[in-house]
Amino acid sequence: MPEIIFAIPGDLTAPSGGYGYDRHMLALLPKAGITIRHLALPGSFPHPSDSDLRHAADLLAATPDDAVLLIDGLALGAMPAPVLTAIRRHLVALVHHPLCLEDGLKPDRAAALRLSETEALALAQAVITTSHVTARILATQFGVQSARITVAEPGTEPAARSTGTDGSTMRLLTVGSVVPRKAHDVLITALASISDRNWRLDIVGSTTFNPAHAAFLCECITRSGLADHIKLHGAVSPTVLETLYHAANLFVLPSRYEG
Repeated sequence: MPEIIFAIPGDLTAPSGGYGYDRHMLALLPKAGITIRHLALPGSFPHPSDSDLRHAADLLAATPDDAVLLIDGLALGAMPAPVLTAIRRHLVALVHHPLCLEDGLKPDRAAALRLSETEALALAQAVITTSHVTARILATQFGVQSARITVAEPGTEPAARSTGTDGSTMRLLTVGSVVPRKAHDVLITALASISDRNWRLDIVGSTTFNPAHAAFLCECITRSGLADHIKLHGAVSPTVLETLYHAANLFVLPSRYEG
């Protein structure tokens, strides 16, 4: 089997579900006898500068002629078709969720991403997606033939049942990068209606993907008078996250969209 070059933009160690999925692929596929190598692409995707796009194209073109290029959708969907055509490699796409469905995009940018992603997926010999929902969306909205799609759902790490609290204080936990799509602002608005109750909310997730939105979220917390109820942790270590899960009574996911 040819070597697989797994092209991923940005920081592979970033604490997000997508990057976690990619890390597991890189760690587990060799145990199945599959040779796979990480290729780091610029972190500006899915909104690359012209220079970053040229650099990414050069990196992909420098791979062995017989390699299979597995490209994370965060980059692939933002690559113009001529760039991918010029690479002349066997292309496989990994789509966590379509880029144009990210919340907070301006209409013209969303339309541009839908077009570029549709064209890029048409050039891929195979498409891997992480859910049956995303597979249906790619087939019905992006013209990907179902026969070219493989669904590889993420697994779950084993863990002990959460102990929670004694009930005197309700501990809520939400985990997800602080970006508009995760709808933390919706959750804060809802919780403001029960500010007289005894509860605490821990928000865990990177605040670096969209600093402006993270600042907006802090304003929402202050404006709602919930500073004593809510703690915005940012990204935390796996050990700290495990501790927070064990202390929680209720997990909340207010996301506007999940792949």
